[in-house]
Amino acid sequence: VAISDRNGAVHFLFCLEYMRVFHSRSDDDGVTFSSPVEITHAFDRVRESYAWRVVATGPGHGIQLENGRLLVPVWYALGTGGNGHHPSVNGTVYSDDGGKTWQASGVVMRSTPEFPDPNETTAAQLADSSVMLNVRTESKENRRTVIRSPNGASDWGEPHLQSDLPDPICFGSLMRFSL
Repeated sequence: VAISDRNGAVHFLFCLEYMRVFHSRSDDDGVTFSSPVEITHAFDRVRESYAWRVVATGPGHGIQLENGRLLVPVWYALGTGGNGHHPSVNGTVYSDDGGKTWQASGVVMRSTPEFPDPNETTAAQLADSSVMLNVRTESKENRRTVIRSPNGASDWGEPHLQSDLPDPICFGSLMRFSL
């Protein structure tokens, strides 16, 4: 997952074997990157409420919020079903200091009958500054799931199926465009 920040840096978060997460940074438009720094420890508190064995950033891109926060959607799985990718939940990981340190939001959406196995997620900051996650689930309605937060880290609202947005049960990218 790549994030382009307003200071000209490119941040790159990636996973190794769905178990470890790393951050690297480029200050020359991606020509070179810093040595990767492991940030898996940022997800330790998530394990307290969801004993994940699989963690994945993205797919897709991360975003930088208006306040400078770097934000990346993630999904976790217990690794007991579906080639290790199920059951799953999702969340975010974020940095408020330009990528020096990272924190996980905790679980944003748990798997429920209405929203089974939330996983591949994309994020956008809306015009009102709230953060929207657009989530792939395996719902029988085949619609994307949307959930919002004022900051991308906490105080998440209730998820809902977006009736006008079909979900073929695959990742869907999203970007906000303002004139």
